[in-house]
Amino acid sequence: MSKLLWVRRKIFYLVLIFLSFVLCDSCSRSVSFSNNNVVTKEIEKAELFLSEFLFREGACYTLLGDKPVTSMLIYRGDPACSSFENLSLKSVESLSFVESNTAENYEAWKSLSEGFTSDHYFFVELSVFNDPSYSTLYFVNVPEMQNIIELNLELFQSKMNASASEIMTEFKKPNRELWKAVFKDHYLAGLLYGYGKNNCIQFCEQKAERIFSEEFEEIPTKEHFPIPVYAISKDDEVSQKYKTQRKKIEALFKKNRILDLTFKKLYH
Repeated sequence: MSKLLWVRRKIFYLVLIFLSFVLCDSCSRSVSFSNNNVVTKEIEKAELFLSEFLFREGACYTLLGDKPVTSMLIYRGDPACSSFENLSLKSVESLSFVESNTAENYEAWKSLSEGFTSDHYFFVELSVFNDPSYSTLYFVNVPEMQNIIELNLELFQSKMNASASEIMTEFKKPNRELWKAVFKDHYLAGLLYGYGKNNCIQFCEQKAERIFSEEFEEIPTKEHFPIPVYAISKDDEVSQKYKTQRKKIEALFKKNRILDLTFKKLYH
């Protein structure tokens, strides 16, 4: 074997070894949460945030089901000084379930997931009420949102005159004016939240008495959590769909740690 050939082969093997180390490092990063020896405060906080978002707010149906969008109100100020007069009755009621450390746990999640990207999901955080203390976090299932836009393109084009793919791109940017315009429209917001066409129509008719998809007064956990809660019509078929999805989601989380399953679904 010539000396030149020997050198080339040695360089080739060194490159292979280097790449194997890189791949191993990447893999170890994605599964490190399963290591019982790797438990930090930041990881614990991130998992607390996910537990709250996935099971109380219903984001598990966006992550593992077909719910296009889930949102969550985050308050970063002093709870004693919150501007409740700016909130709707429904928002005030929901705030009573918000832990005071939600914002801190969310920051831990953002730090932990920084640098990871996904083709099928994205997060958007937008300020609300002209108050920097409040923000709304939106979690989007891209294929499901795209489907809703395409099925209701004319309605979305009334908010922005563009193609379905262009509208989707503007949502991702995010185009704050588009988000604001769409979610001020109760019908479009209901469709994106996955409530179903018939339920959205009835809600917009402002019926005096409303029946909701489910009554749930317990503290949600990964073992026991509600389906998305919304006003239903007599022709509602969406609730049963979510109940079917819930059984599958419960089975997945029974076998997996919250953080592991979330990362695997989001970023693999």
